Amino acid sequence: VIGLFCQILFFMTPIFYPIDGVPQQFRWILELNPLSAMVENTRALLLYGKLPETVSCCTSIILSIVVFQLGYIWFRKTKKGFADVL
Repeated sequence: VIGLFCQILFFMTPIFYPIDGVPQQFRWILELNPLSAMVENTRALLLYGKLPETVSCCTSIILSIVVFQLGYIWFRKTKKGFADVL
């Protein structure tokens, strides 16, 4: 399941194509991808010399902290069973 999820996430990330190249009706799907904002901000900085958007950077940071906290809580609750699985 994780391999499939990572592959879908990879192909939905606008690395080799700009997000403006996607039709407007499907662009909202790419904007749900958390990697899209990072790739677009990096592209804008390196290719066009524009500073990253503050809103998307703050959103990414907050989302990263929330996912980290949830993962840490899940790990703390299930760490006793890891030795059996590994």
